[in-house]
Order: sequence, then structure tokens, then C-alpha cells
Amino acid sequence: MKHAISILAIFTLAMGLFSQSASADSAAEIIKEQTEQLNRRLGDLENRCKTKIKASIDVKSFSKVVGLKANEEKVGNLYSHCSKPIRELTDWCANGYDKPVKEQISSYVCRYDDGKRAMSLKQGVLTMTTNWEREKHDWSKNAVGNVLSEGDFSVSQAALIRNDTGRIKSGTGDMKRSCNHSVKWKVDWKSFKGELNKRVGSNNLTQIWQQCAAPLRALELMCDNAQAELMAEQVKSFVCRFDAKADAAANANAGVSLKNKVLSVSSNFAPKGGLQEWANNLVGDALRDGDFSVRQAAFMKSEEADLQRLYSSHADNKCGTKIGWSIDWKSFIGEVDKRLSKQEKTSIYASCGVPLNRLGDVCGSDRKNKVKAKVKSYTCSYGGKKKQKFALKKGKLAFHVDFSAEDSYGSFDAFLVKNKVVKKRPEPKKLSPKDLASIRRVLGGQRNTQQCYKTCARKRGARAKQQCRNSCQ
Repeated sequence: MKHAISILAIFTLAMGLFSQSASADSAAEIIKEQTEQLNRRLGDLENRCKTKIKASIDVKSFSKVVGLKANEEKVGNLYSHCSKPIRELTDWCANGYDKPVKEQISSYVCRYDDGKRAMSLKQGVLTMTTNWEREKHDWSKNAVGNVLSEGDFSVSQAALIRNDTGRIKSGTGDMKRSCNHSVKWKVDWKSFKGELNKRVGSNNLTQIWQQCAAPLRALELMCDNAQAELMAEQVKSFVCRFDAKADAAANANAGVSLKNKVLSVSSNFAPKGGLQEWANNLVGDALRDGDFSVRQAAFMKSEEADLQRLYSSHADNKCGTKIGWSIDWKSFIGEVDKRLSKQEKTSIYASCGVPLNRLGDVCGSDRKNKVKAKVKSYTCSYGGKKKQKFALKKGKLAFHVDFSAEDSYGSFDAFLVKNKVVKKRPEPKKLSPKDLASIRRVLGGQRNTQQCYKTCARKRGARAKQQCRNSCQ
């Protein structure tokens, strides 16, 4: 009995060794067949790339899994897995990158590993390591492009550069028509190298061409706003680069410079707000319009237009004269910047408009005023906190603004009385109960405070306004 068991054990062991040998032979045959099929696939690559590449499958690494019955489906897909880099090389050649393929790759090896999928290129040998996982996001295309190089960049990076350059070029086609002036531009792609890597195979990030095209569009918008000559005088070329430390959204001057007619913009892909608004602010801060930046000058012109429309025209119409006015913008420059950066929201024109608005009111209600004779011109400047001041000398009225002052109108009224431009208004007589009863009868007995005040003021005249307010509470 023992002898029979011994014979059986020896037989079983022999069969096991035979099975392993047969399995290994089977794996080698399968891999050989797949390798031949893979080399037949090289025909398209040779035609496109004008080069010959030898392909092989690493028998040792694949023999671990090829002979297992559970991997029969994977074995059937072995050619499909291993041929993807060859197809991608063919496509890179078709897209104009045949030179890197021809010069850098002489052979290709496909191997298996349980770990991560990988692609490498060393001494002319392109090696792909597969782990049978399903490929995502054009992995083979990007992996092949990343190991091939063209100049200072990988082929994947070079393809992005070519695409982005084309997008920038197409987006600036109207500049010469709008500005009658062309701006030479370039992108410092070396500074963007790390950002290019992030964008290979990703569509979720802000594209480089968008960052670099926006400032060029801002220059074109200046021409649309009748500033073509100003732009042409100051900008001959444009450079776009990446700087991780540039916080251009918080401080425009940190991300822009203009030197020797070269406009340079540094991007860190973190503008707060809209991209084009960010670019418009950068360019507007860099270019000059007289003593101020283009952006400052545009703000000042807008404030002056509002002052003229809302206050100066009112004074001129009511007083029957033309009061020349000006704003000392150099004194306001710090306040202008606060409003451009949205640190302050109060308008400058409304504060500067106080004297003009009150002069118009005076001329409309007091026919014996001396505005026309005493006020010939007006200047508004910034005084600062607790430095509000009015001055009138030889027909020149001056106002030093304090944005924190509580009653600029009241202070100016007192100033006009002191300088005998108007007479001090006498205190209105207090309404008698009979007068108040009469007003209420007009209202039909209704206690509508606002309507009471309007009726009282109409009956008693402008000088009784305050008394009417008190009486109608």
C-alpha cells in the first residue's frame, strides 16, 4: 500500500512539472504570436514616420499571467494593450512630430507589472509597462508625448504651445484694423513649463492662451475707445510670462511693466473677477495718459462728466453765468486708487459738487445774491480728514474736501453768509395754532406728515421750511 502511494505521488509531481512546462510553452507561443502581430502593425508607423522600429513583448514579465485560465480574456487583449503606443507614435508623426520619433526611438518593448502603468524612453528604447487597467484620458498619447522631446519641451508640451500660439494669433487678427498698428507679441513658454505639464490631458484648467490673449485684447479695446494713437506711441511689443509670485489681481503693478515700449504681463492664473477685466486693469495701469495712468484718467473723466451734468450745469443755469471749475486730481490720486481698487465707494464728484449745487440753489431762491459778481471760478482739491476748508479770493472759490465731514452743505452756507455772498436768513416765525389748524383743514383733517409739510411750505414760503417740519410732526 505504501509503495502504491509513493508511485502515485511521484506520478502527480511529474504531471505537475509537465503541466508547468506545458503552460510555459503555451505562454511563450501566445506571446510569440502577439509579438508577430505587433510587428505587422509597424507598417503604418514606418510610412508615417519614415523610420523602422523593432517591437517586442517581454516574455518573462507576461508569462506570469498569460498561462492562467483566468487571464484568457486579458491574453486576447495583449496585442491591443501593447499596440497603443505604436498607434500614438504614428499619430504624433501625422501631426508633424515625425522628427522626434525618427531621431529618438529605435525599438519598443511592452512589459507587464502589477504596479502602476508607466512609459519610459532610455537609449532609444521606448518601454511601456501595463497592468491591464483600463486606460483613461488618452494616457498612451500623453505618456508617449511626455517622453519624446522637441527642443526644450516634451512633444506633448510642444503640441500645446503650437495650439495656444494659433489661438492667440487668431484672437488678435483685428488689432491692425482697429488700431492701424500691430503689436509684436511672444509668450515666454519656459516660464510656463510647469503649467504646461498640468494642462497635458486636462481640460478643466484655465488655458494659457486665454491668459496671454486677454492683455492683447485690452490694447485693442483702447483703440475702440479712441486711444489708438496713445497705445501706438507707448507699446511696440508684448511679452506674456508666468510668475507664481505675481498677485496681479490684488495689485496690478505687481504683474505688469512697461519699459522701452515693451509691455510685459506676468500671470499666476489667479485673477479675482473676470479675466478680461483683470487684463483691462493691468494694461490701464501700465499705460500713461498725461500725468496719470490710462485707468486713472478714464475714472477722472467719468467723474468730471458727472460733476458737469449734475452740478455745474445747475449753477450756470440758475445763476445766469459760467463758473469755470477744475478738480486738482493730483491731490486726489490716493483717493482715486482706493476707488479703482474698490476700497472706497463714495463718489468724488458728489463731494466736489457741494459748492456748485448750493450756488445754484442760492441763485434760484435768493434774487439778491452776489454769486455772479463774487464767484468767477471754482477749484476742488482733497484736504483730508478734519481738513475741510472753503476759501474765496478775487473771485476764485476753493474747496478742500473731507469725505468724513458730516454737513458740508451747512458749512458752505455759513461760509457764503460770512463772505457776504448771501444774507443770513431770518428765523421764520413760529406757526400759530390758527395757521396750523388752517393747514390741517386744507388736508381734510388727515394727519399725513409729508403732505402737511408740502402744503405748509407752499403757503408760508421757502424760509419757513424748518418751521413746517417741526409743526407737521
